[in-house]
Amino acid sequence: MQIVRVDTERTNRYRVFYVSEYPFADGDCFPKFLETVRFFFPDYRLNLRHIRDVDGHFVTIEEYQRRARK
Repeated sequence: MQIVRVDTERTNRYRVFYVSEYPFADGDCFPKFLETVRFFFPDYRLNLRHIRDVDGHFVTIEEYQRRARK
């Protein structure tokens, strides 16, 4: 999982945009990340969002890094 952006939804609620190794919505595969955030920031709530490309497929880390280098 590589976090690429964090947006504030409202007070103590954040939308975390990320890419991962898998080309599908795998936000439920990172419970340790969410547990760690809740441990250090108990009032924060996160909404994980896997980034999608224009054609609708989920972007992988490799695809994201290839585009970022251009």
